[in-house]
Amino acid sequence: MALNKFSPMKNKKAAIELSIGTVVIIVLAMTMLIMGVVLVRNIFSGATSSVDTLNDKVKGEITSLFSEEGSKIAVRLGADKLAKIKQGDKVGIGIGGKTEPAPGAPTASASTRRLTFALEKTSSVECIGLSIEGFQFNQNGNKWTTPSSFDDEEGPDGMSILFFEAAEDAPPCTQKYKIHTYDMDHTGSNEIASASFRVQIISGGIFSN
Repeated sequence: MALNKFSPMKNKKAAIELSIGTVVIIVLAMTMLIMGVVLVRNIFSGATSSVDTLNDKVKGEITSLFSEEGSKIAVRLGADKLAKIKQGDKVGIGIGGKTEPAPGAPTASASTRRLTFALEKTSSVECIGLSIEGFQFNQNGNKWTTPSSFDDEEGPDGMSILFFEAAEDAPPCTQKYKIHTYDMDHTGSNEIASASFRVQIISGGIFSN
């Protein structure tokens, strides 16, 4: 009578090793899948290119937007003008303005011209927990900021970075803003141009986009 070459103990050991190997393969596969999903999400949902400084590259991109969009205000976002910000994060949005006035608008003399801009909240519902560094909205019905100078000047153009921050507990929400540019002051009679964009607060999860 031939003896079985494989004892029950060896069979159990082989089965355990096979099970462990299968689990390892599954874990590795899931890890690669998650990394792939995150990579694809970052590539295709990158409406916001957050910036920290007004370097030459950012200035060049803002300047090119003036001619590409045919506007006197440039907002460095995608075509949908939407900035996405996770709870607890901060994003920097590059903006720019040109001093050339709109047709028929009064202008200051070239020697005294000073380009300024103001922000306006245009959403019917205000997002809770969303703030802009260095800006405080007044309490009247229009919710305007006081006019501010651009951080940098490139010939006739002014450029700045708006830093938006969402609190850790900020609920998902979308806030609409409008930028207005002016010669000299914020009187309402010397507006050069205006442009709108949106800031959307999203959950901080790894799959949020």
